[in-house]
This record gives sequence, structure tokens and C-alpha cells, in this order.
Amino acid sequence: MSMIELLNTLRYKSEGPDIDFKSAQYRFNGATELDKSEMLKDILAIANSWRDSTGYILLGFKDQRPHPAEVVGIRDNIDDAQIQQFVNGKVKPKLTFRYEEHLYEGKTVGVITIPMQKRPFYLANAYGKIKSNVVYVRRGSSTDEAEPTEIAAMVNDDSGRGDIRLGLSLIAPNNE
Repeated sequence: MSMIELLNTLRYKSEGPDIDFKSAQYRFNGATELDKSEMLKDILAIANSWRDSTGYILLGFKDQRPHPAEVVGIRDNIDDAQIQQFVNGKVKPKLTFRYEEHLYEGKTVGVITIPMQKRPFYLANAYGKIKSNVVYVRRGSSTDEAEPTEIAAMVNDDSGRGDIRLGLSLIAPNNE
């Protein structure tokens, strides 16, 4: 599925544990710790949420429930490498995600993609408004602190989850 097809699909969904719409770009370049912590908290919450597939934070989309999200676009650009360094310098364990900007319906939009992986994710040291050693999670369309039983369930649920490895063997009709 191309990114355009994915965005066409996602904008018709409601916010939940696997999707968050942001009408503006996160304040990052030259921003305060408080501003940057907003992005960090949202990424942690989606990464820790109870979902069945990849999670997304869509920047430049205004939630218009029950209608599709309105494409409003973003003005400021952020480099994926800067976000990767920032997030992975603070989050324990290392979190796999990516940030991309695309032209969609004539406007620039940002997409943070967070695949399913072993949880929980947290900060070892407090940053901005994020507490240390607290696991944040999405509950519907809002972010909350996970309960100890939820954290234990995450570890238990993800204990068999690891890197995906795929093998392919082809056998000809003569068994070669």
C-alpha cells in the first residue's frame, strides 16, 4: 500500500489506541523541554497502547469525527534523524519508529509510524512534563498513565514477540 493510499484510509478512522491526529507540527527546533515532551509523550503512549497493528501519529490533520480528518498541513519541517536521536536518547528500551513528511492533497503532512514491538517503553529520567519510570498508554483518544497490572500484562503479552524473520524456499516440480 502506498503512503497516499494509507493516508486515504487512516483519515477516515477515529482517534484511538492506534491513531492520533495533530493539526499542527510538534514544536521541536528551538523548542523548550515542555514543548518537546508533548511529542515524546504521544509517541510513548502509542508505542505502549493495546493495538493489533502499526500505530500512527498524523500531523497536519484535524479530527472531524464522524467525517474524515481535514487536511490542514504543517509549516515546519523536522528531520527524522533529529527525532530519532532525541527519542532514542531518552526512551528505554530503544524504540523503533520513523518520521516522514509527504505532500498530500497539495499540503505537507507528517507521519510518525510506530510498529508493534516489545513493551513497555518509558523514560529513565524525567523530561519536560513526562515523569521518569512511568509508562504512558493511549486509552481511546486520550493519554494516561498505565496501571501496574497493565504493565505486567504488557510484558507477559509481548514475551514471545521478537524480530520477525521470514524464510522462503522454492521447490521446482523435480524437487530441486
